[in-house]
Amino acid sequence: MNTRLLGGLALGIGAGVLAGMIGIGGGLVIVPALVYFFKMEQHTAQGTSLAVLLAPSVCLREGILAEGGRNSYPGRFCARCSR
Repeated sequence: MNTRLLGGLALGIGAGVLAGMIGIGGGLVIVPALVYFFKMEQHTAQGTSLAVLLAPSVCLREGILAEGGRNSYPGRFCARCSR
């Protein structure tokens, strides 16, 4: 396998473990690691970290709205933000 891919997987697993164990945001670990270990520019690393959140956010929005989420706060919030 590609060394960069394995490094990315290790970074993701490590950030997930830290986020789960001590309650920090994964971006707190991922952004500096992308800058230092993967030699990304700061803005690119921040954009990558935000782009990773796009798929789960869209799935959450669709799931809440599919269940008739008009009565739930997250459903209303997501619906307003997506217009």
